[in-house]
Amino acid sequence: MSKDYKNIPLPTLYNYGIIFSFVLAPFIGFITRTVFDFYFNYGMIMLCCLSFYFMFMNKLKFRIPPYVIVFLIFVFYTVLSDIIIVNRKIDIKYFYSNYLIGSILILLIIENTKISKKFFDVLFIINHIILFIAFVVIIIQQFGDRLFFVNPEFHQILAERSYSNARLPSIYSWIGSTSALGLCFFPILGLAISHHLKNKYKGVFYLYLIGIVVAFISKSRFIMLNYILLFILIPIYRGISFKLVLRYITIFVIFLFVSYRGSKLIGLDTDRIINERILETNKGGILSGSASTRLLAFDIFNRLYFKTPIFGKGYLHSTWREENRDIELIRLLRGRSSHIHVGYLSLFYYYGLIGGIIFLIFLFFITKETYTGARLTIYWGPFFAILQFLVTNLTGTYLNIFSMGIVIALVYHKYYTQDISLAEPQST
Repeated sequence: MSKDYKNIPLPTLYNYGIIFSFVLAPFIGFITRTVFDFYFNYGMIMLCCLSFYFMFMNKLKFRIPPYVIVFLIFVFYTVLSDIIIVNRKIDIKYFYSNYLIGSILILLIIENTKISKKFFDVLFIINHIILFIAFVVIIIQQFGDRLFFVNPEFHQILAERSYSNARLPSIYSWIGSTSALGLCFFPILGLAISHHLKNKYKGVFYLYLIGIVVAFISKSRFIMLNYILLFILIPIYRGISFKLVLRYITIFVIFLFVSYRGSKLIGLDTDRIINERILETNKGGILSGSASTRLLAFDIFNRLYFKTPIFGKGYLHSTWREENRDIELIRLLRGRSSHIHVGYLSLFYYYGLIGGIIFLIFLFFITKETYTGARLTIYWGPFFAILQFLVTNLTGTYLNIFSMGIVIALVYHKYYTQDISLAEPQST
């Protein structure tokens, strides 16, 4: 064992292994799925349970900040909802397949692990390498084989979709759906961009360049929006004045023009993607395409929510499983969507006013936590990862933070803030 790690407590070393597994998640996920026929996230939840047991047996004093306490209450509420409202079978699989339980475990692990500089430096370098690998893989998927390094579960979906609607997952289909890219690649890209801007490295341009390529080729609007958010980092670090704003606008316009012309030169049918995927002209425009799905979400929410407004309907499945199906929701969707396609509406529909308010309080506290940390350390990457999570829930439903990008962002937040006081921590 390296001298640098010889005096580190065993639970901390074990937690380092868990964190490192999230950094290498797509490749570990490939191994667990192809060799052991087991989902990466299921295995990680089990390992997180074991880590929590190690920390408990070593009688460590747990640090539990306010945002973790609130999320713990929310998770407990959802378990009660599953038992009482949904009548879900509670067995071992329920716990290792529950991403909300995984989320609270990884939050406790991160908050109670001291991140050494040497370990952080290794994470930082590997994250950069994986960003580049993800960039190369999605290029291959676009211009070569769209099924390259894609989980076979999604082969048929990708094969059947049209050119402009094939949402390419890069390396991330092994740890989630084809949309996992949004909360894996871009939060980590934001961490890298923040580091470069904070240290005034001129190489930040290449990060924005690979970001726009990955966002556009992914063909997912919420991912494109997550990418655009990262441009706000420039005035935060470089300041704001009329001259600088004019300069930034000019650079941005030139950047878009060069990207547009360059994409066409390398054979990407950019106009088709813009027209058919972003503007959806082949479906009568945005208002008749994607926006209609969101309008449908509001309409269905208005019809169903007030039947169970306080405690919610419970997390019933809509279309992808036979057991615990939400028949009423399926009937109203009529195949136009797989669920209520606005995360905050799904939240209140599933868990009612009580569960919804608890989760919103959690979002407030975690946003405040990362914002305060960003102000004190002048490192804004983790805060923007949480912003991306908030924005993502405007178009999709992601009520857990058991995602590669968000987990790594919170590890970075822990590293930068562990030696300063954000607030008086609560302990048990």
